[in-house]
Amino acid sequence: MSERSPSGGTRDNKYYLGRLKREAPALLADLESGKIASPAEAFRVAGLKRPRTRLQELKNSWSKASVAEQREFLGWLRATIPSHTPTPVSRSAPATAGVALSDAMKRDILRIMAGRAITSGQVMKEIGFKALNPSLGLALHRGTKIEPKLAAALSKWIFENVD
Repeated sequence: MSERSPSGGTRDNKYYLGRLKREAPALLADLESGKIASPAEAFRVAGLKRPRTRLQELKNSWSKASVAEQREFLGWLRATIPSHTPTPVSRSAPATAGVALSDAMKRDILRIMAGRAITSGQVMKEIGFKALNPSLGLALHRGTKIEPKLAAALSKWIFENVD
């Protein structure tokens, strides 16, 4: 998708080449002579466009990948995610669905709690939730799911409290 210029026109290569001609004719000459490899590079050197972020590159690559490549990538990603990162719920699950704590996460939470002689309510309070919220205790002892926000806070808490 092309950007729109303030005057309503499309900000495509033609637009940026026009700006390059007006604002940096020496760079346009370098582009035309081959000293600069591509228009995109010339636009970046002139300060007309910023380089893409890694996230933008990942999104661009994802959109161009086949379904098989996307599945393979997701398999690789799941295998490389640290054990303390909660597994996300599938997109087809209702918005109220939560995430299950991994066995490693449960072990770490219980070990830290025992080492510090604190309760699940005290952990909840430390991470910014109400101490009387039973979510953590139920997840640890009954395997219930927790809110993604709580799972993220617990991951951070574990990292900060690991020996």
